[in-house]
Amino acid sequence: CSRLKRRSTSDCAHLSNGRNTAAAVRVATATTHESGSPVAPEVGARLVVQLHEEHPSVVRYVKPEAVPYTELMAELGNRSGLGMLAGLGGSNYLDAPDLGATGVIPFPESASALDRVADSSGDTRRALFEPLLPLLSFQIQTLEHAVLCSKLLLAERGVAIGPSMRMPTPKFGDRSRDVLINHAVRAGIVGDER
Repeated sequence: CSRLKRRSTSDCAHLSNGRNTAAAVRVATATTHESGSPVAPEVGARLVVQLHEEHPSVVRYVKPEAVPYTELMAELGNRSGLGMLAGLGGSNYLDAPDLGATGVIPFPESASALDRVADSSGDTRRALFEPLLPLLSFQIQTLEHAVLCSKLLLAERGVAIGPSMRMPTPKFGDRSRDVLINHAVRAGIVGDER
């Protein structure tokens, strides 16, 4: 879990436990898209706050998935004891702290780069973030595309991981791979030794 403000990574990992996790999974998978893929139902800020107030040791973090994310994040921001994690692979990293986010869920290969952004401020923060934005924008086209891009970049960095996917993925040809790698090189995520 990359951080916007100094927080321990173990803090970000514990989101729920036991029966509460199982119940959340059942709710989230009860709704399906016409394609048959499970999708989570929309949960409003009022329900999240109520659950947090009733179960503060279980509902400790929220990751808004609404589009646009800004309204829900602003509504949930700065609630006492409720941490808010920004998603989208960190692409909203510069906006998230102002909206009350306490952390971000990055793509794994860009976590270190986002930590460097978090450790800076002002113009330096923006200068460190800007080279990441084309890469993050390319990755976040769809969830499937983002997962495949992450797997390819992790493999490029020497992690023993294959490109096979459990979910259907659009064709990812040589041109797409070239664009991904070029963005990653410019962002400092992978080296330029090709």
